[in-house]
Amino acid sequence: MRYSQEFFEYASGLKLIFVKSPDFYTAKLKIMFTVGAEDEELPRGIAHLLEHSIFKGTTKYSQEEISEAFNNMSADVDASTSSETTCYMATFPKERLADVSKLYSHILTESVFNEVEIEKEKNVIIEEILMHEDMPDQACFDQLVRIMFGDTGIGNDIAGKIELLKDIKSSDLKSFHSKYYHNKNMIVEVVGDYSIDEVKKCVEQFFVKPFIRGNNELIKFKNWSLCSTIKPKSELLIKDTKQANVMMGYRCPSYTNFERFDFGLIGFILGGSMNSRLFKKIRNELALCYMISSFEIAYKNNGFMTINFSTTTKNTKKCIEAVNEVVEDLLRCGVSDSEFETAKKLNMDRYLMSLDVPKGNLKYLAYTGEILDPEKITLYLKNCTKEKSMEVFKKYVTAKDVFISVVSSDKKCLK
Repeated sequence: MRYSQEFFEYASGLKLIFVKSPDFYTAKLKIMFTVGAEDEELPRGIAHLLEHSIFKGTTKYSQEEISEAFNNMSADVDASTSSETTCYMATFPKERLADVSKLYSHILTESVFNEVEIEKEKNVIIEEILMHEDMPDQACFDQLVRIMFGDTGIGNDIAGKIELLKDIKSSDLKSFHSKYYHNKNMIVEVVGDYSIDEVKKCVEQFFVKPFIRGNNELIKFKNWSLCSTIKPKSELLIKDTKQANVMMGYRCPSYTNFERFDFGLIGFILGGSMNSRLFKKIRNELALCYMISSFEIAYKNNGFMTINFSTTTKNTKKCIEAVNEVVEDLLRCGVSDSEFETAKKLNMDRYLMSLDVPKGNLKYLAYTGEILDPEKITLYLKNCTKEKSMEVFKKYVTAKDVFISVVSSDKKCLK
């Protein structure tokens, strides 16, 4: 690596990762709160609405003034909510670290959650929900998550349900903010060409002191289970589409379990490239779809792999059966030495290339309380064997334990 990282944990509970980059003009700030959609009780969608509302006005600034202030700093600002975390980010010229930190600290502590502005932002989010519902692949993915995890935890709709979103009040946002937005649930990452003393001074001033609150407890990640109580099933959503959009879901290791790298090597052979088993069989040989691929998503305590493709409605069942045959053949016969070595080298190279971008690993820190040494991953990947990787893959994937999400205009496409 051409950069170094340092980790600090303050007595208040706030964790800091400082990544000293080379002499770049650019710097980055990320503020993560370990709270997301899985922590919600009714009304659902509150974590996401809170993330939006943070930028809607404070005790000193209007929404327009906040946007103008970030523009004046040449700061590119973004935010996101997931099932497990909420993040606020900025990329900016490195001399603006204190300015950006001061403004972010202000809006994260002094947002007023004006009822009129909240109602406007609800309408914005409703438009976002409707936009996703108009995207068959997104609707298919959202449905898959719901049927795999149920209507709690990770299965919660991150943007919320429209009918429940309408019930959220300013008092709900203030309560949620007070409960979760404090030092014990906070991780700050600074990436840039700074001294450690500069960074610590800035973080202590703008993120440690303003976010210390009495009697706040650390929020622990939920242990939502993928398959222990929810049985594999298929679900069809009827929409006016030209094709059937299909996602087939299987269990995979959690993010903190390094077996996910063994699993990922076999998953790559199955569906990770145009040379994968699925692509060669379903796309090239059978010509049932234009594109087919697989990928894994890992959470704190669980994860899943999805195989996704689109096909004509009359070929939906045939395509699903063909995918099942490819999966069954892989489980029965394994993979070749050449397939495995190619996957191993490619995944190692991709990981090493990813290290050229200076960054910490907030996700691992959030889950474990520790920073992850990249050398541990490279060493683990180096020592992966075909036999161990197949053993891991078989532990999580069986042909019968598959969840299937379909979005199609034809209600008979699965028959």
